[in-house]
Amino acid sequence: MNFFRLTFLFLCSHSAFSQQVTRLTKEVLDAKRQAVVSSQTEQRPIELVSNSKTSIRNSLQKSDIIAFNGKWTFLPKGAIIHIPKQFEARVVREPQGEMLSFPEFLRKNYAWVKTETVTEEQILEEDEAAKLKEKFVKSGFLVVATRNGSPVSVQKGNNPKS
Repeated sequence: MNFFRLTFLFLCSHSAFSQQVTRLTKEVLDAKRQAVVSSQTEQRPIELVSNSKTSIRNSLQKSDIIAFNGKWTFLPKGAIIHIPKQFEARVVREPQGEMLSFPEFLRKNYAWVKTETVTEEQILEEDEAAKLKEKFVKSGFLVVATRNGSPVSVQKGNNPKS
């Protein structure tokens, strides 16, 4: 076994052999790169783009959208606990401008958007959700229910505009 290892090392140190190995490796790598590039090009049909737009549109239909100053974010339907009259126009049907993640939108709009961490009981029970809504009636903030830092829907049928 040592003989083979020594022979291999000797051949690798010989310049003609090492150049041939380098060329062979470079040719193989170039061929593999070309195969990967062509396979990636073939796997991107236009239909996937339209499907992703449809998926986004479907997600937005199941969401409440809040917007301000050309920035917007979407929340699960029912995540908005309270909307003061002065902010009703900021809950929109069609988003326009730049989409932000909820945490980023919250950072930029902390002066008028607040979060309330809710319990599982408040999420699932209608009377608890109603009590939660009453808590913010006099608040001057748009209040979003969160659980583990993410927006979450409270009991369905609890319309924040009513």
